[in-house]
Amino acid sequence: MILYTLTPTGISRPFGFTEDILMLHFADLTPEQIKIICNGCGPKGGLLKVPDFLFKASCNHHDFRYWRGCSEQDRFNADTDFLTMMLIDAGEDHELQAIAHAYFMAVRCWGFACFHYADLPRAENDLALLFA
Repeated sequence: MILYTLTPTGISRPFGFTEDILMLHFADLTPEQIKIICNGCGPKGGLLKVPDFLFKASCNHHDFRYWRGCSEQDRFNADTDFLTMMLIDAGEDHELQAIAHAYFMAVRCWGFACFHYADLPRAENDLALLFA
């Protein structure tokens, strides 16, 4: 169940997350689109394979948010939501919490190279271009 809150701008957002409900969401993707956009943890095509542990779903969602892109604030929101999702997955396991924080620091330090900076976030019509 997703809980929504009212922000000062009047936009409802999922409770605890910064993603606007009016934007294209990860849940809108088909399995084929997920395969193209997402690759689990670590940079797509990178030389270093980063272990997924139990964070693969969080990493895939983060990949989608980077593909959707937009501003530096959107990148920050994607990264902080990524950390929140990983910490929920980690539960009380302190080792997994430490790994979640390390992954968060990695995307904050080096993620700029993979983020799609643009005036507007990618939308549904951009998904069609993946198969053109």
